[in-house]
Formats: sequence, C-alpha cells, structure tokens
Amino acid sequence: MEDEEKCLNNNYSNDKKVLHAEYLKDKEELTRIANSQIGSYEGFAIWLESYLSERTDNNALFEKKMAKEISPSYSSVFNDFKSFEKRYGAFAIVAQLGFPKYYDQSKIVAVLKNFLEKEFDSIELCILYGSKKPYSDIDIFIVSDSVKSFSNHWLDIYSLSRSEFDEKIKNFSIDALDPVFSGEVLKGDNIEQIKQRVLSMPVTEDTISYNLKKSEEQGQIAGMYHEDSKERRIALSYQRSYYENAKNLKEGKKILTLKSIESQ
Repeated sequence: MEDEEKCLNNNYSNDKKVLHAEYLKDKEELTRIANSQIGSYEGFAIWLESYLSERTDNNALFEKKMAKEISPSYSSVFNDFKSFEKRYGAFAIVAQLGFPKYYDQSKIVAVLKNFLEKEFDSIELCILYGSKKPYSDIDIFIVSDSVKSFSNHWLDIYSLSRSEFDEKIKNFSIDALDPVFSGEVLKGDNIEQIKQRVLSMPVTEDTISYNLKKSEEQGQIAGMYHEDSKERRIALSYQRSYYENAKNLKEGKKILTLKSIESQ
C-alpha cells in the first residue's frame, strides 16, 4: 500500500491519480467484503459445530476447543451467531446464509413468532403462499392491524390491515385473492367464509375500474426503478395481473390466483 501511494503521489498524472484512487477504494472495499464473508463462513462453521455438539452430548468437548483453539475474533463472531439463534432460531440462520429452505407449517409459525413476538397475537389471518421452493423466498400473507410488511433475503411478509383487506376482497384485488385461494392457512379459521364471500360477490363497474387503476399505478411504480431491478419486475408483473384481472372481470370471469392469470 505504501508503494502504491508513493507511486500515486510522484509519478501519476491527474487522470491516472483519479483512476488509481478509485482502484485503492475498490481494493479496500473488496478486502472488507472478503473479511466479512470469511467471518460469516467461520462463524457459521463454529456455530454449526456447537449446534451439533449440543445434540450429540459433546458440548463439553466443544467448550474445551473454544477455550484453547478459537481466536477471540472468531469467538466474537460465534457469539453473534448464538445471539441471532436465540432471537430468531436456527432455521433463520440457515435461511439467512442462503441455504435451501425445507419447512412445514409448524416451523414457519415458529419463525413468525420469533420475528413478530407479541404482534403475532394480533394476526387475524396468516397464510403461507408462493412457490415454496427451497431457494425461493418464503412468502407470508397477513391480516393484522399491528403487523407491518417486511422483507429480507429470504422472508417476505405482506401485511394488510383489516380494512385494507376488506377493501381488496370487495374489489377482487389479485394480491389478496391469490394467497386466500392458493395458500396454506397458518392462523385464522374464517378462510372458507372469505372464499364463499368472494365467489358470491357480483362484479361491478367499480371493481373493474379499481383493477385498471391499480394496473396503472403499478406501471408508474415500475418506472421508478432500474430496468434490471427486482422491484421493477415485480411491479410490471402486478401491472399485467391487475390488467388481466380487469379484462376477465369485464367478461364476467373471476380469476382467483396469479397462476391462473399467468397461464392465460
């Protein structure tokens, strides 16, 4: 680094100084990322060893190894992993690091209780939906006046207040209909009543206009994001879904899931 800076100060033109300064900045960032990733890998490796030791009655051996062989810096990272596990659970650690996610309803309920804590009790309806593939995000639909929408690298919570949910159901909004008709109920016992309500509701000009307006809004939202961004792709997808929904409603057809729209 010292030689690089000397070269920068003595021999480079202004343009080359700028380029070299950018190089040094990029090099520093790359080093930071590498160190961060190494810490994550080492932290996970130690955490996994601890996790398995506890389940095979070898915790004493693990503690002995920690005291003799593990450096303070890695011990600190390991403690961060343990704190995360205590707060969110072991499943969340594995998911956060990008491993495939295999789960059932009870595991997702446990995850939600860890994340939402007391707010979990406010949930009127909770549905697991989406592709449910191991490498895909876990999609959760919630009706609650307390829980807010939330997204990280592996968990997407889409939450509506009761009034918002009722408004969307009344207007055949596909973002509410899709989880109701395609998902698995994790909490709430009135799902069949909601389905019957949707199936018996009449289609009106207002519901058609509502979906056309939502399609237009999603198009505007898409324009706010970079062409290759995830947000833009999602907005464009919903723009089409709302439009196709409006078109089908105008023909007297009720399309209840995104899969049905995508198959048209």
